Amino acid sequence: MRTEATPAPTIRVPEDWRIERDPSPEIAIVALAPPDRTGFSRNIVLTIGPMTQEWRDAERWQRTAAEAILSALEDAQLIDASVEEDGFRQLISYVAEGRALTLEQWATIHSAGSDEEGGNQNLTAVTVSATTPTLAYPDHAEEMCNIAWSLDVGTGPEERS
Repeated sequence: MRTEATPAPTIRVPEDWRIERDPSPEIAIVALAPPDRTGFSRNIVLTIGPMTQEWRDAERWQRTAAEAILSALEDAQLIDASVEEDGFRQLISYVAEGRALTLEQWATIHSAGSDEEGGNQNLTAVTVSATTPTLAYPDHAEEMCNIAWSLDVGTGPEERS
């Protein structure tokens, strides 16, 4: 019997960014831009995990995620949120180490296939979080969004970063 390894998730980032794979059990990828003049590195964090029944309600998932982030970060404020049937996008500003930062987060339910009865039971929760200095957000929003949308969770042919 021959088995093939499941391809790892990939994202496309600029060549000068550094990628860390599986830095912790909860995080699949961290991508870091070169540090800016203040020493901060814009970053993308990818988390992938099993989708439980309680999180299949995207509105509840977004609300719970926002509440957790808002309570964990200093001076955090939800700026914008949009919820779709299979996920959400939210924008949160906060302060860390005296820096005003903006977190843009995209979360979606990804189907990894069907079970034997043809039902869609193999669901995965995928979250891409992009952090940039707030004053630089307009300059980097499109790039961060393009990186987030380049995500391949690894169910098809693997693309190299």
